[in-house]
Amino acid sequence: MHRCHFCGKILHELPYKCRRCGHSFCSDHHLPENHHCHGHHKPHHRYCNNCGKDLYGLPFRCNRCGLIFCDECRLPENHGCKGTYIPPDPPKHTSKAVNRIIRDKWREIKAKITLRNFTIISLLFMGGSYLPYLYPLDNFRSTFETFFIIGFWCFLLAYFLYAMKCWEAGHQIMALLMVTFPLLSNFLATSKIPDSTTNILFYLFIQFCFYAILSAILLYLSNRVRAGVGKYILKKTWRSDRYFFPNVSYAVIGIILISFFIISIGSVAHLSDNGNAITHSLQIGNTQSTIIPPSTVTAAPEVSSTPPQAFRFTPIPTTQNLNFKQSPKTTSFSYLINGNRESISFTTYGGLADYFSKKSHSYYSDPDKEVIQPLLENDYQNDNLQPLIDAIRKKSNNPNDQAKIAISVVQHIPYNWNKFYGTSMDWYYPYETLHHNKGVCADKSLLLVYLLNKLGFDTVLFEFSNHMTVGVKSSPDYDFYDTGYAFIETTRPTIITYIPDTYYGGFTISPNPHIIHLNGGEQVLDVSTEYRDAIKMKQLEARGQVLDQSHYAEWLRISNYYDTQYDT
Repeated sequence: MHRCHFCGKILHELPYKCRRCGHSFCSDHHLPENHHCHGHHKPHHRYCNNCGKDLYGLPFRCNRCGLIFCDECRLPENHGCKGTYIPPDPPKHTSKAVNRIIRDKWREIKAKITLRNFTIISLLFMGGSYLPYLYPLDNFRSTFETFFIIGFWCFLLAYFLYAMKCWEAGHQIMALLMVTFPLLSNFLATSKIPDSTTNILFYLFIQFCFYAILSAILLYLSNRVRAGVGKYILKKTWRSDRYFFPNVSYAVIGIILISFFIISIGSVAHLSDNGNAITHSLQIGNTQSTIIPPSTVTAAPEVSSTPPQAFRFTPIPTTQNLNFKQSPKTTSFSYLINGNRESISFTTYGGLADYFSKKSHSYYSDPDKEVIQPLLENDYQNDNLQPLIDAIRKKSNNPNDQAKIAISVVQHIPYNWNKFYGTSMDWYYPYETLHHNKGVCADKSLLLVYLLNKLGFDTVLFEFSNHMTVGVKSSPDYDFYDTGYAFIETTRPTIITYIPDTYYGGFTISPNPHIIHLNGGEQVLDVSTEYRDAIKMKQLEARGQVLDQSHYAEWLRISNYYDTQYDT
């Protein structure tokens, strides 16, 4: 007896069987759209195979015939059972079959765990850690820094394993170079060559030999440990490494990348000082090689009455000859970069500051050319502020970060309130502002444009009726009233492009300042992140002094990231 799988009607005629789901239906529901066919067996109703009653919940299945019945017909004598139902045996999973499946899966996984794939994954980890520098993901910056650390150590491990393979394959020289050069780079980035060294090249050769011996010992012991683990623990030998032929390009790229990462982790300042010492040593060696020994000099007959002399360098006059380097004063200038507080120590001299204080700051017709240009263009000032420019460049290899370090340094210099309330109208030279470690808006603005110009950025001065600020070349999307330059307040730590509503005394910024163009660089500063944070800060300030928890957390993040609560 057949029933329609959809409506349950008893079928006295030949049933229609659906080709999609395989069930039987009456003539009214044999089409797929009439019985909601889904292409697979999914019963909509269940009925007792004896009385046809709808079954709800868990039905009763007869152990003899295997059919389902209601609770009244479930007994064999109630539904006239005539068959014997033998349930199918459950699938057998022997321990051997399970072990074979696990072993096959493990072989597939081991086939994919190669040194090349391991290196690629580590590079992806390190590459992904730079996403916060491309997109505003400041909340996850620490997470991405963790990714970089993991990727770096994995890449370092893969690099060392490759050197071990080269050593085992009989290419010991390449393996030694792969380990020695990064160790020597780490030495140059963490240790300074002693000033008492007379022959720096010989000193570097001794260091290279020392690290080469250390690398050979390290590679030999590592291979012995590897062979012992494989033989006694893993019951395996790596005979295939004996026929391994290394790729020279892989080794060279690995040496460059590992050395670069090690130098970045170390101190770029130490490396720069050591590089300068090596360059200076080479220059002295070349100069001495051009000097003719006195024993080889023979006077040409009837040509000159004086013996030939070696070439002598004419000393360049410096401020030391002018007795300006008196009363040294070392100041630690604080700044914030990427939310981290750091500092730069710089030494100024009272003798030079006194010399600048006696210079005339008055003008007759054009203050831009008669005052501002002399304040920014002075040879003595350039010679003595160049170490500060170099110190800023050593803090970061990114020009944008260098500019933001200079901006933060100037913003954290205390404001000179005595000069603000006083009668003096003279502006400080940038060197004077650094020496006194204080200044008004004009003094700090002149110092900032000087530093940014020396760092290669295109800058201007925005001069208002009672105030002066700085503008740096930026994208037109973030500039100050279509000037092409982003607004920078110098009196205290503020966000770049952020314009305060009112200043002390009720002063407000006007959209039409007097713009003073300066002879600086041509670089453009990326201020997209600062522009977005400045807009968020404006929106939070518009909500009033009392904020809810989420908005207060956002305000606190921005304030701490840019140190806006710092009081100068």
